[in-house]
Amino acid sequence: MQGYWRRAGISLTNDPEFAHDSLLQKQDIELGWTRNVMRSAGLDEPAPRGEGDVRQVIREWVGDKGHVGQLGYYHRKTAQRERTHRLTELVGAISLYAGIAISVVLAVFAYRLSSDTKNDLIVVMAVFSVASAVREAYAYRKADKELIKQYRFMQRIFTDARAQLDNANDPDEQREILRALGEAALAEHAEWAVMHRQRPLEPGRM
Repeated sequence: MQGYWRRAGISLTNDPEFAHDSLLQKQDIELGWTRNVMRSAGLDEPAPRGEGDVRQVIREWVGDKGHVGQLGYYHRKTAQRERTHRLTELVGAISLYAGIAISVVLAVFAYRLSSDTKNDLIVVMAVFSVASAVREAYAYRKADKELIKQYRFMQRIFTDARAQLDNANDPDEQREILRALGEAALAEHAEWAVMHRQRPLEPGRM
């Protein structure tokens, strides 16, 4: 993002406060080095940029819902996470209904089934329950539900920004929109980093 700001000619040196000074300042002190890196990258005054540079930044960074830019990224990731979430829900539903069905069979045919058959049915029910629990735990660690909401939110942000950029004829106005969009992206990245630090994947336990 910092590179796109510079390519568009957005200056940070004249601001009393960097837009990223508050990035993760309260959420996670250990990640404060990211602020220092971004601050040092924004110290140099960007070279004057023309209208063509701004359009190129809009095309490459903001992009569209096809295959380029952040719009394309959030569009793809939202669809991917939604498919994963639907699979998790499907596994849970299958496990639930299989457990109910096996319980009904055991209750109705309790005196007709052999002990081995009953044990096999109980083992099958346990396998379904464990599979569902493992899938739910994995989905929780991957934060599928939260990321779907986050991706949808950012997709709307970039969609609205792209519409405003297309309607803006003044390059300075477009730079202001890109600046505000970058600050929103920084806030989203901070939430993403904090969320994943709170739910680390532990090798060997999943």
